[in-house]
Amino acid sequence: MLPDTDVGALLWPLSALVGDHRADARRRSELVAAGVPLFAPDVAGYRIEHPMADKYGPWFGFVLWPRRTDVDTNDPNGWTVHVTVAPVQPSFQPPACDTVDLGSTVRGACEQLAVNTWRTVNPYSVFYFVRREGFVIVLSTYGKHVTDTDLRALASTLAVRDPDCLRRW
Repeated sequence: MLPDTDVGALLWPLSALVGDHRADARRRSELVAAGVPLFAPDVAGYRIEHPMADKYGPWFGFVLWPRRTDVDTNDPNGWTVHVTVAPVQPSFQPPACDTVDLGSTVRGACEQLAVNTWRTVNPYSVFYFVRREGFVIVLSTYGKHVTDTDLRALASTLAVRDPDCLRRW
């Protein structure tokens, strides 16, 4: 017979697994209920972090974080790419891009790079706007470490992903 403290010690890892499973199931449910397609790029060299959806939105977003080992964690915005998917707004009329990026309105003159793909650059940030299936996917970076080549490559690989795939990255 094991003392109660030993049984608790044996069950503690199991309780963590059950809690993780419930959190994953809740997150998956929130992503499915987002009301928008779960567009994400091919993330070779990046990992998806903090996928989130607003059930009142509709919108879906996440952060891409580089897998590189030389990333300065004291400058997180300089290394990350923020991705937001939302319905096309009536005000989205390139060459003047006006859309929602993680809850804030982004406005600026846009340069068309490809069919349904535009870019806005200012001294502190770069925004890529990709229109697909009645939605706008915004990829944005607020620093100097993510290159325009990387952003263009990410924008060109956008596809609807399975919610389970987004949780695993």
